[in-house]
Amino acid sequence: MRLSYRASLYASFLVTVAVPILLSFALFQTFLKRTAQSEFHSQAERVARGVTEELTRRSDSLLRLAEVYSADQRIAAAVADRNRGALMERLAELYRYSNLDLLEVGDSSGHVLAKAHRPQEHGESKSSQLIIRNALEGRQDADIEYGASGIALRAVAPIQAVRGASAGTLMTGVLLNRDFLDIYKTITGFDIAFFERGTLIASTSPRALQVTTDFPHAVSRDGARLTGTVFALHGEEMWGVSNPLYHRNGSFFGSILLWRERAAVLKPLRANQLIVTFSFLVTCAFAFLLAVSLSRSFSSPLKRMLTVIDRVSKGEMDAEIPNLRWDEFQELSRHFKSMVSELKKSQDKIMRTQQQLIVAAKFAILGQVTAELAHEVRNPLNSMEITLRLLREEVGDAALAPPGIIEKIECVHSEIKRLDQTIRDFVEAGGSLVLKKTRSDLAEEIRAVLALAAPQVEMLGIWIELDLETGLHAEVDPNRFRQALLNLLLNACQSMKPGGKLAIAGSRSGDRVVIAVRDTGVGMGAEERARLFDFPFTTKPGGTGCGLSSVMRIVQAHAGDFDIESEEGVGTTVRISLPAYREGGNV
Repeated sequence: MRLSYRASLYASFLVTVAVPILLSFALFQTFLKRTAQSEFHSQAERVARGVTEELTRRSDSLLRLAEVYSADQRIAAAVADRNRGALMERLAELYRYSNLDLLEVGDSSGHVLAKAHRPQEHGESKSSQLIIRNALEGRQDADIEYGASGIALRAVAPIQAVRGASAGTLMTGVLLNRDFLDIYKTITGFDIAFFERGTLIASTSPRALQVTTDFPHAVSRDGARLTGTVFALHGEEMWGVSNPLYHRNGSFFGSILLWRERAAVLKPLRANQLIVTFSFLVTCAFAFLLAVSLSRSFSSPLKRMLTVIDRVSKGEMDAEIPNLRWDEFQELSRHFKSMVSELKKSQDKIMRTQQQLIVAAKFAILGQVTAELAHEVRNPLNSMEITLRLLREEVGDAALAPPGIIEKIECVHSEIKRLDQTIRDFVEAGGSLVLKKTRSDLAEEIRAVLALAAPQVEMLGIWIELDLETGLHAEVDPNRFRQALLNLLLNACQSMKPGGKLAIAGSRSGDRVVIAVRDTGVGMGAEERARLFDFPFTTKPGGTGCGLSSVMRIVQAHAGDFDIESEEGVGTTVRISLPAYREGGNV
């Protein structure tokens, strides 16, 4: 029986090409798997070390903050007099301006006098805790613990009594909750879990938290570091790395475990395998066709195909693929069209992935900047603000103070607030928004923001025009809404010369409340408008690039719409549209 051309081609391919390709593929698959496993372990170890280093850094920061707060004379006096009301007032003030989850004060016997994070709780004895005993003996200390609030870092410093002896203790703390772990999961792609010895106490994986028994062989119970840990979770094989966690005194606390599904780690390999296999097949096919193209009858169509292939290889994905004469070449043409189509899809996917990687890199950088600012800048700012408040109290009556001293104090205080707001802008640019909505009259909110911005507006010589309808009610977070509106007003004022005009209008449009802010400033060109919300981008010298990005995020978090129109030399108009409020909820 005479074989067809296609059958002969297949037979020759199986004999001369298929076997070597299969052997090469098997060897390459093994190599890729081992490479992926080694890379996974190396990356997991780096992340684990990074987490433990971050815990140490946070403990040191908490200890410094506890030392500063424990030196507060108002706290020392309230503890000495056992004036719980004055103590709670001061703690609540400090708690508002810090990033703490835990802030409490105990007396000289180790009993809790006040908790800023749980105002209703007091009287509990903590004298059995080592760091409390150390603080009562005059030694500050920090540690990791697992309690009713979850896993947390805390630091304790002694409070010196007004008359000399140790009056009590002040404790600061942060929770290592799901938010803390999720940040690392988002950045690294690893699931993370904390263990107290061998018992799971916190994890990014809801499935892991459902496991009631200990993770067998997954983590150490005596402080050993385990690399290449393999364990099963709900029937799926996991690869992991565990690092020990220690108390500050050197005793073993537990472990941190990082893991990923084995299938997820190896998933990229499947794509590589397909690409390699397809490349081998295509290469062999073209080599065979080139060999038999010595015949003149095959030379022309092959040249046409090779021309198209060359154009595609140079990136011309829209190159027209010819319809060839013979059935075999027609089939090749159809397969090549399919390949080009898949290449187009892959190219688009790669471009989208590149864009996602750029965004991820920006947020990684932002996370580093946010951490540095939050822990290395805001704490000193808080201390400076406390010192200014104490100085203002010591100065007393402004009429009796030296000339200009009150103005200088207020000027410094204003600069501290400005720096704090800049830090908040960076923090909010990288973090999620938590809204506390309430029914609000937006007209009143606008007037409140104008009153707040009045000194800067007057200094810049800007004219304000208001056109506010009645009934501008919406369910918003007043603080966030004021923050967004203040950003818009200050941006508009700073874009105008003295004598400029700022028009603010508020109206109802169906089931929406529309706020329009129009200025007569310098405006923006098309290129600036296109980059306006690329963080961090700014048109102002010394700007952070957070302003309008923060405004848009706040508006979107309220289910609102944000629109901007601008023309160079004419001015800019910003419109915010929010769902109007009606009895029973938003319309």
